[in-house]
Amino acid sequence: MRNIELSPQLQNVASEIEVITAPVTLQHRIQQRYRDLVLISREDSPLLWAQTHFDLAYCFLSSQGQKNINRAREHYTKSLELYREKLYRQEEATAQFLLAQAHERLISRGRTQFGEEAIFFYENALCFFSFERAPIIWAFVHAHLGKIYSSNRSDRDSQNLKAALEHFNLALQVYTPEEFPKDYKEISEALLDVTGALQCVIAEESYIELANENERLLIQEKALLFRTFWDNYIRNDPQLSRVPDHLLHELLELIHQAGINELRRWFDELLFPLIPLDILLSRLRNSERSTFLLEEDTDPELAPLREVGPIPAEKIVQISVAYYHTAAQRDHTPNYADIEVFYATDREPTGDKKPSNFYSNGRDPSLFNPSLSLGVCQVSIPRDHNLACLEEPSIWSLEFKQNPSKYVVLLAVTPQLESEFFTSLQNRITLSKRKEAFVFIHGYNSTFEDAVRRTAQLAYDLRFDGAPIAYTWPSFGDHKMYVADEATIESTIPLLTEFLEQVIRSVGAEVIHLIGHSMGNRALTGALQSLLQHTREASKAKVQQVILAAPDIDAQVFKQLAGQIRLGCERITLYASSKDVALSASKVWHTYPRAGEAGPNIVVIPEVETIDASAVKTDLLGHSYYANNTSILSDIFYLIHSGTPPSDRFGLIPVYYSQANCYYWRFGKRPEMEV
Repeated sequence: MRNIELSPQLQNVASEIEVITAPVTLQHRIQQRYRDLVLISREDSPLLWAQTHFDLAYCFLSSQGQKNINRAREHYTKSLELYREKLYRQEEATAQFLLAQAHERLISRGRTQFGEEAIFFYENALCFFSFERAPIIWAFVHAHLGKIYSSNRSDRDSQNLKAALEHFNLALQVYTPEEFPKDYKEISEALLDVTGALQCVIAEESYIELANENERLLIQEKALLFRTFWDNYIRNDPQLSRVPDHLLHELLELIHQAGINELRRWFDELLFPLIPLDILLSRLRNSERSTFLLEEDTDPELAPLREVGPIPAEKIVQISVAYYHTAAQRDHTPNYADIEVFYATDREPTGDKKPSNFYSNGRDPSLFNPSLSLGVCQVSIPRDHNLACLEEPSIWSLEFKQNPSKYVVLLAVTPQLESEFFTSLQNRITLSKRKEAFVFIHGYNSTFEDAVRRTAQLAYDLRFDGAPIAYTWPSFGDHKMYVADEATIESTIPLLTEFLEQVIRSVGAEVIHLIGHSMGNRALTGALQSLLQHTREASKAKVQQVILAAPDIDAQVFKQLAGQIRLGCERITLYASSKDVALSASKVWHTYPRAGEAGPNIVVIPEVETIDASAVKTDLLGHSYYANNTSILSDIFYLIHSGTPPSDRFGLIPVYYSQANCYYWRFGKRPEMEV
């Protein structure tokens, strides 16, 4: 393809470069231009100043290496700003054209994030280099736009391929086989390639759309079947007791997914207490499907309803609150749930019997023979608890008393001997349906009370049937003590390793989940690495989900560890966010990116399923989003209860990451697939 046509002023610059760079190297030419910039003022000689920057950019773009390309971008940008300010339209368009080429060079080096900027500058250049004014440049731009759009085909988005098709066809209006045989052949081959890919993608999208429609109709049929079964067989059955709340949420989700407004209104009008849905669902599974099919002539108001729309999350909370109030009035139970949390800690006991002060923020002083303190805590969760909230008194409400009916409160701490602890833990696990437990390792700036309350909230909101275990290391519970916490987390790794080995081997758990937050993930990954050296097969059979929430670990170190850790579990899930202020501060301290960051530094490797949580609502620091957002909790719920892969979990959008040749996922609405 031919070179760009420059304006008269810039032709002088270009010709001067060609003449001078013949006997003189580009490096000498660049040094001369930098000396010129010292003497040239932007205010006194604006055009000469811009031409000098343009000349520098031209030299850098003619050189090799990514740093030179970035320098070319900087100088083109400076000249572009002045051309735009002084209304030099042709020079402005030329600078935008060459800026687009610089970005395209970066794309060819694997920096695909510059694709949008290259498209932006090429399209701006087209505003001046029209078909009538500069047909060769016009065709050149369209050919390169087609190339950029066609490189985005791997993410199953037909829009990029359609755009590439359009630009290639426009380019062929100028690149005829007689006048430009080489260019014509190249673009024609690319056009055929894109046409074939587009046909495949359209066929695949049609198949997916058909499959989604079939799934939607199946969900609607299940929801209508449930209403018919309820009205005909369940509503007036006096022997059925109230429904468990986690199954109530499942029913609500089914009716929401069906998208039938009449069903929603019907469900809202149901009187509490509801029936136990596990009995209902078992009956449905054991019944003949044809027995309860809804007939249009028997209930004509339901059959034609097919309107789809979201149901607000507040409705879930409203139903839960109504259910708990009804249960409390009927059963005369306290207006809070009492959650039992097992704990292991290497914090120093204080001797204070007050639960919140039972353990200090310092290390166990037995430095030469460190050991863990074990025991059980009782934590209150109010019946009107809001999902994903950690309720506590606030000065704004002028309430300071720890009321268990209103707040998540650490009620009691009961230390136990090792034999007593593991016996109690085994008994609790034996009573659960799946014989399971989860271990939560908190992050920095957490007290013993913080860690146990958070573990209880997770167990309650996740409707976890097994044993929740808090492993709480001696964090100072002070945001100013980051360095001290960083030193302490390393010393706790051997103790955590030994504790996890005991849990895996000696409590009868068939399923174990491990959840780490922030800096706590350093201890978790270190312990798993040590553990797998001699218990790989035993742990792999039991450790199902390893969940790393906002891991404050060096990203490169984590990539090296991930392959080893993956051998010891079924799945590793990493939740990352670009809005995590704590991790951003950690990056400033350590210089290098953290594994919990999203954005350009997001960790995407085949061994780990990465979830970008940047789009969801978080707390003020964005660092506890794993437990403070209903979307995250819902995602972890399905991950723990059913092991559902991210491709089948609600609200996750696949994003193809070309550098790793695999997908990561992000929260958000489901628009067209994105690059």
